[in-house]
Amino acid sequence: MDFYSDILKEKKISDRESVIAIGNFDGVHIGHQSILNKFKNYPDLNKVIITFKPHPVLFVNPTKNLKLIIADYADKINILKKFNPDTIFLQDFSNIIKNARPIDFVRTLKEKLNMKYLIVGDDYNFGKNRAGNVEFLSKISNSFDFNLIIVPQIEENNLRITSSYIRKLLLNGEIELVNKYLYTKFFIKGFVETGASRGKKLGFPTVNFKSYASNQIYPNDGVYITFTKIDGDTNIYKSITNIGNNPTFNEDARRVETHILDFNKDIYFKKIKICFLKKLRTEVKFNSTEELVAQINKDKANTINYFNNIIITV
Repeated sequence: MDFYSDILKEKKISDRESVIAIGNFDGVHIGHQSILNKFKNYPDLNKVIITFKPHPVLFVNPTKNLKLIIADYADKINILKKFNPDTIFLQDFSNIIKNARPIDFVRTLKEKLNMKYLIVGDDYNFGKNRAGNVEFLSKISNSFDFNLIIVPQIEENNLRITSSYIRKLLLNGEIELVNKYLYTKFFIKGFVETGASRGKKLGFPTVNFKSYASNQIYPNDGVYITFTKIDGDTNIYKSITNIGNNPTFNEDARRVETHILDFNKDIYFKKIKICFLKKLRTEVKFNSTEELVAQINKDKANTINYFNNIIITV
């Protein structure tokens, strides 16, 4: 597989005819998968995925503070590779791309990638003033000798399954529904930082999580059944993760803390990945540490029971 970062700087990349899928693909949800699965129809063509870094919204309007479902671009690329492309562009999004005339961008795809098929979602737009859309592409496809494949967005219960919709689900803590729509279970990645060791004193030591990415989206505050992977360790560890500000102890900072079941190793500053499976409950302020410990024991029992009835898949 070939990997590129800027199509504008490349010479002609392929003499083979190409089928090209373009999108931001944040989350690689079922709508994105319906686009990428079209590759199966063109086994003999050069299969190309074009996605963008940073997300165009973050480039055009950084004050909007868009949170991403997959904040690490390397993780997104690894998922996109599952669709067996021959070429991936993690395209640098710049003012040149933002302000390009749509017809010039299409000409670039045709000249450098020998584009024969272009696959886009029905709401795709690009170029200066976002003037490039499916109507524009349909009009020029004959003159540029390519076939446009417009993939309708997937709907469920009259709701369009989009990245924006999945972000709303995450902010409501609807993890099981989110996981139904994503290619992989929702996860966050970062490293283990030092904490107050309060969990250890209560008999439930926790891993204090710190994300590498400032634009990582998190589920809403609460207690979740999760599993955790540790860098350099092939095991998958059952865990319980709390997101919130520990109201019982009147803390202000929002934290992500994970209790790994039956685990007592020192993993400070190790890289970790936390995958979310189910929300157990909302975060509650307890009247005493005894009440908190009693509830944690219930959470642990519920988590063990949950894992006893499933097979963990990454």
